[in-house]
Amino acid sequence: MLFNELIQEFLFDCKIRDLSEVTIYNYSKQLSLFERYLSEKHGVTLLEQLTTQQIKYYISFLQEQGRKPSYINDMLKAIKVLCAYAHREEYTATLLTKRVKNVKEPKVLIHTFSDKEIKRLVKYYDKTIRITAIAMPNLLHFITFSAITATKNHSTPPPARRV
Repeated sequence: MLFNELIQEFLFDCKIRDLSEVTIYNYSKQLSLFERYLSEKHGVTLLEQLTTQQIKYYISFLQEQGRKPSYINDMLKAIKVLCAYAHREEYTATLLTKRVKNVKEPKVLIHTFSDKEIKRLVKYYDKTIRITAIAMPNLLHFITFSAITATKNHSTPPPARRV
């Protein structure tokens, strides 16, 4: 079976299963990049030609391009779902991605305020502004916003674009 035909059939299956348009769009883009890589670097155009080793070479290729582990794992997820579909539909005898592991992602450390820093913030507000019904919620909002901003800046990728 032609690899691009498998991708089209898989995307049609995703549509039938009522996956979101964003998910289908992302799968389409990710799998198209993988298909182009296979064709250009390994001459693979048929599903039957695809090997586990070529999938691992693709991981290495992405790493050499400087792609982040989260990006590589997103690409791998699309490839794994496609291979699982091919196996489920009995286009392949084995699950090609069974021995392909995700890339290790660095742990995200979230810097939070210590008790001492919070006391200093409260003390500052107490000296400069009397803590009133207005000032205290602003302080709590500042602390909450700072913690949320720190989390967003270190751990979550930007949301996918809608088509």
